[in-house]
Amino acid sequence: MTKQYPLSPSRMPGNDGRWFLKAAGVDGRATELGDVDADSESTSELVRELWGSGSDQDELATWSPRQLSRLVVRRRDVRWPMVAGGVLLVALVVGAALWLPGTSARRASAVANRYEMAYVTLYEDLAPGQQVLATLTEPASTVADFADASAVITQMHDGADDALALVTDPLPTAYPLAPATPLSQLGPQRDSLSVQATAAEAIAGRLGDLLDYRIATARLFATGDLPTDRTGVGLNQLTERLAVAAADSAIALEQLPEDVAFAEHNEAAREAVTRLSTWQADYLEALRVGDTAAAEVLVAEWDSTSDQLDALFVAALARARTEIDADIIELAAGIDSSLDRLEAL
Repeated sequence: MTKQYPLSPSRMPGNDGRWFLKAAGVDGRATELGDVDADSESTSELVRELWGSGSDQDELATWSPRQLSRLVVRRRDVRWPMVAGGVLLVALVVGAALWLPGTSARRASAVANRYEMAYVTLYEDLAPGQQVLATLTEPASTVADFADASAVITQMHDGADDALALVTDPLPTAYPLAPATPLSQLGPQRDSLSVQATAAEAIAGRLGDLLDYRIATARLFATGDLPTDRTGVGLNQLTERLAVAAADSAIALEQLPEDVAFAEHNEAAREAVTRLSTWQADYLEALRVGDTAAAEVLVAEWDSTSDQLDALFVAALARARTEIDADIIELAAGIDSSLDRLEAL
């Protein structure tokens, strides 16, 4: 005899299968297998509707390994511009790292070349300037000998002015991340060029003053021969000649440049011009009245004044030559030293 358990599944309430029929949408009152089979079509349709309610069933149904492969390839193709951009960026960084360190040196070299050309120009003008100095300080030189002096002096002025204009340009600054040392080393070179150009300008200025002084002094005291006897002398012509000499001397005196080497001669010349106005009146009066003795004394006085002026003038020329020549030699040595420092950069 089989033992019956009161709680076996077959005896549990509600365990007659109706819960499944209800879940499947079948009337729970159907108790026969024939009735359930009659509704099997609706059950299949329900399952298909449940299956069809998913949104990805078509995609899943049509998925294949080949389609996934194409998708992966397409996504990899999209990353190529990023890779190319990264390579380009790396190339730019490497190129900048190689290029930047040399920029300062190249820019400094360009500026140094300009300084060197300015130095060479200053140096090449010194020899012609020294020759002009020798001509201008030669007491026996005449105005005709000074024909080429003005062009040489002008050339020296131009070279000095160009160099001074060059040193007023600001020095270039280093690019970001580039070394600043090569450019900073140009500062002392620029200062040195400024000093040398200023010295060249001063030398050219003194040579110009010397030229003007020689031209102006050639018109001083052009009295000509001074007779002590009125015999055969036209007083009117002599009076006119002395008046012109006094006027020209006064004008020339105002045109004399101020140069320390000629300070003593300049002062003596001014005193002589002042004396000439009264001297010529006394001299002409002595000739008019036939006072030969007085005329001789006055002529001797003027000759002595002229001799003193000539001596002072020769001494001033020698002093100017010594001073300016020393400046030229010093400038040449300074330019040589500056060029050596430029080459060492």
